[in-house]
Amino acid sequence: MSTDILNISEAAALIKAGQLSPVELTEMCLSRIKAYEPELHAFVTVTEDRARADARKAEAEIKALEAAIARMTEDARALEDKLAEAHARRRSLATRYRGADDLPIRPQHR
Repeated sequence: MSTDILNISEAAALIKAGQLSPVELTEMCLSRIKAYEPELHAFVTVTEDRARADARKAEAEIKALEAAIARMTEDARALEDKLAEAHARRRSLATRYRGADDLPIRPQHR
């Protein structure tokens, strides 16, 4: 993949889609800096090690968020299952008591 045609919105979309990692993007940018800096003189100091460390940190945070989302999705599904079981139980009890003389009567509070 070339950064010649990659803008920040495109990079973000590729990272979100899992087609590009922050580390890969950082390496692509550092390669461009090395290629063009002798002509452009745009940087006083290029902190490659820091850029790589920050990219690795961002990648780890993305993976942690993905794992947390997966756990929350799993928990939500489990809660939906429990709720469905509770509704089924309620329907079963309502069907059993419907029309019966021994209906549980709610106490009246005065």
